[in-house]
Amino acid sequence: MGDENDEAYGKDKIEIIRDWVTVGEDGYLTLRIRTYRCSMTAIHYVNLVYLGYENGEYRYELRHDARGDSEGWVADGLIAFDLNELAPEDRSAVTLHLKWEGFTGSKTADFKLTFRHP
Repeated sequence: MGDENDEAYGKDKIEIIRDWVTVGEDGYLTLRIRTYRCSMTAIHYVNLVYLGYENGEYRYELRHDARGDSEGWVADGLIAFDLNELAPEDRSAVTLHLKWEGFTGSKTADFKLTFRHP
């Protein structure tokens, strides 16, 4: 949606925590995330926005909409995105380039996304 991504998907800060559950395997990108919150009942929305395919990489942006619940204490969560539609015919691994707005500015990471072989 280009210039409308902020309104559609939010622009609240979010961090990706590097640990054993943050991985791209079996066609899923699983991320341990961290953000701030002040309500245990507020719903946060996290979206993976497709930016295109460039230089042999699928490019995505992780977007966070805290819906006004972006202060208070630190809270972690797990999210997983089904990306099996990216699997090439031979089910070989693909590179996923991810960018997001962290607490200290813009961040990026590259993931090798593997797929389950039939």
